[in-house]
This record gives sequence, structure tokens and C-alpha cells, in this order.
Amino acid sequence: MADSKKIAHPGQRLTVEEEYEPGTNTYTDDEGNVIASSSGHISFNEDERNVHVQNAHHNAKGLEIGTIVVGRISLVKDAVALLTIGYAEKNGQKRQIFDSTGAIGVARASRDFVRSMHDLFQIGDFVRAKVSNVTPYSVELMTADKGLGKVLSREHVVRDESVDGEVFPRSTNTEQE
Repeated sequence: MADSKKIAHPGQRLTVEEEYEPGTNTYTDDEGNVIASSSGHISFNEDERNVHVQNAHHNAKGLEIGTIVVGRISLVKDAVALLTIGYAEKNGQKRQIFDSTGAIGVARASRDFVRSMHDLFQIGDFVRAKVSNVTPYSVELMTADKGLGKVLSREHVVRDESVDGEVFPRSTNTEQE
């Protein structure tokens, strides 16, 4: 397999089915596009003419369905937003999480109709979400329940990277704020 350094996100268009067939963690939509169904490294197999999404490195250790997480939005697309998880809470116990990212799909973002995730989130917003699924390839989150969603907007967080007294690890990204 010819491996790529590119990372796929759930809902991302990878190619068209005329060029490559869907493989692991991918599917074909109604228009013939091959779409990623989870986060991970994109891998094109030139011999078999298919595309796969393989496990991206993340530390989801200890995250399970129902866990409440708080983190910072790191990517926003029309159908999905990615949350860099800062801490998790389950059964009254909080702990800091390092190097873990979760995806909030548009269908699980709100009980109301959402045309685009850009209508709800911006890069840098702090969000409270619930883990709805954990696979070896991704952590899926939801913000549609009461008490979940945007905690602080990017504009309110200028110098201090904390929410409710919890300090978040400094981002290693070189994004400009």
C-alpha cells in the first residue's frame, strides 16, 4: 500500500469510486464520492485500487461512551467539527487528557436543524461534549443534549487556556490567534 501522510476526518471526500473503491473506514455516497467514515491516515492501495483510513494516533485511553469531555475546537467543516480534548469527567472524577481528538458530526451537534457547523462553532471555542462512540480509529462526540455545547467562545479566551478552573495543555499547533 502506498501510504500518505495526510489525515482524514469523518465526512471528508477522499476520491471518486471511478478511481478507487472504498476500503476500511470509508464508504461511497450517492454521488460516487469515496468518503472517510472515521479519523485516521489515508492509505491508497495502487495494486487493488482501493482507499483506506487507518488508525490515527490519538490517546483515547479511558474514554468511554457517556464520558463528558471539554476541549477546544481545532477544525470546523460544514459537516463536522474536531475537538482537541482537554479533560474528561465521569462519575465525578476529572482527569486531563493529552493528544486526543474527537469529532462532532452535524447530526449530533444540536436538536435543531444545523446547515453548517460554522453556524455553531469557530476554531478556538471551548466546548463541552459527551462521548457517543469510541472506536480504534475515532472518538465520536455529541453536543445536542442539555448542558452541552459551546462553553466559551474564542473571543472570551484570550490569554488564559482554562475553563471552569481546569487548565488545558498548551497547543503544539502554530495557529495564529
